[in-house]
This record gives sequence, C-alpha cells and structure tokens, in this order.
Amino acid sequence: MAIKGSRYRKNRYATVVKHVEDIPGIPSKYIFWYPTHLKKYPNASYVLTARVSGRDQHRKGKINAQCWNLWDAASTDGGRLIKGFKEVGAGWEKVSKRRIMKAAKYAKMHNACLLAESVARLLRSVNYSFHDQDKQPTDAELKSFVDELDVPIATYLHPDASPEETRAFETKRGLRYTQAKSGRPKKLKPGHKKKRREELRPVVLKLHDEGNSYRQIEAKTGVKVSTAREWILAHVNAVRILKNVHGGKISTD
Repeated sequence: MAIKGSRYRKNRYATVVKHVEDIPGIPSKYIFWYPTHLKKYPNASYVLTARVSGRDQHRKGKINAQCWNLWDAASTDGGRLIKGFKEVGAGWEKVSKRRIMKAAKYAKMHNACLLAESVARLLRSVNYSFHDQDKQPTDAELKSFVDELDVPIATYLHPDASPEETRAFETKRGLRYTQAKSGRPKKLKPGHKKKRREELRPVVLKLHDEGNSYRQIEAKTGVKVSTAREWILAHVNAVRILKNVHGGKISTD
C-alpha cells in the first residue's frame, strides 16, 4: 500500500509498511524529559544533537541558533555537555544513513545520554509532509528509532509537547538568537547601521578575546562572519599601529 505525499515518495531509504493504525505514539515512553533525567542521574554526561531539514535553513544559521540555545539552556541547568553534532536532512530517513547515528555512537562510547531540543529535531513520521506538519511518529516508529540508536535519549522540550507548543518554542528561540521581533518591521531611521555597528562591535571583540570562533560569534550576536572578521582585523591592525607608535607600551584594555 503506497503512502501518499510527495515528501514520502522521495524517501527511498524508509521501509514501506502498511499502517493498520496511524495513531501518534507517546514519546515519553521511550524518551526522557531532560530535567527529569538530570534529576535522576545528576552526574550524567550529554551529547547534543541538532537537526534542520534543508541547506537553506543551515545557511540562515538556524542550526547554529538551535545548538547554542540548547547548549546554553542545558549548561545553565547544570548538565555536563561533552560534544555536539549537527545534521542537515529529513528526519524520516533510515537512521543508519543519518548523522545522528554518529552522535549516538559517540554517546555510547562515553556512556552519555543523547540530548536534542525536541522530538521533532530527532525524527519525523514517514507520513510527515509540508501539507501535514502535525503528523506525529507512531509508537512503532518511536520504538524502532530508539532501539536502533541504542542509547538513552532526552529532549529539552517535553517529549509529549504538541506540534503547536514545539513550533512556538522554535519561533521564540529563532527570534532570540537572530535578534528579531515578531510583527510588522519598523521603518529604520537614517544612521541605524552606524548605531548598530557601534553597539555590537565591542561585543564582537569581547567574544573574540574570550576564544569564540567567527561562527559562534555569528550565532550569539547575529553579526555575519565576514563583518565580524572585518571588525576584528581592523581592531588588531589599529592596536599594532599604536604599539609601534608608542614603542610597544600601550594597553589594549
């Protein structure tokens, strides 16, 4: 029995099955809620995994925002994070073909728990499509996914969160890390770019001094890599010139 939906037809890795019952499963039967897992295992280690569906989302920095939001939130709650993995691809593909398998193997090697933002960032139902985004994985799909990874799995958002709650969480996270606001954009006044540059340049320089990479700076501030690199190089050159003028006796503080 063929399953309708153009997105499913592109999934050449998935096993075609007849769905006697297309009832959503209960993720919390197989996946921990992060606060509960941390309380139960206070000394546990976590391996982060983040996923976006397409390269366009990756280019817009959505996967970076997802990583840093999860890393910051989990660290604040006291979790011991040891490594992070990124994945670009559909969540309904065969697990053995996905990058999440590498994250699971790393977690198993270090006796750690796999941590994702939500169940939607872990897997999608084979019936999920652009026209039916509320379709949730069945009990069989959840069990197969967890059994194949063979490591404890937790999500920062409650595993049983509804599609509406998940989308609201992702929207707030996106707005926070892109420094955007909902609603109609305001008309920008002349000189807004200069004002923004003056506000963000010290922040970028400070983050660079703390050892953050250009990509990390972009995720945290929204300043593009090329712009951040330009500001940092200009600052370094200015400091070098001042040192030469003053015979090396100048403070950069």
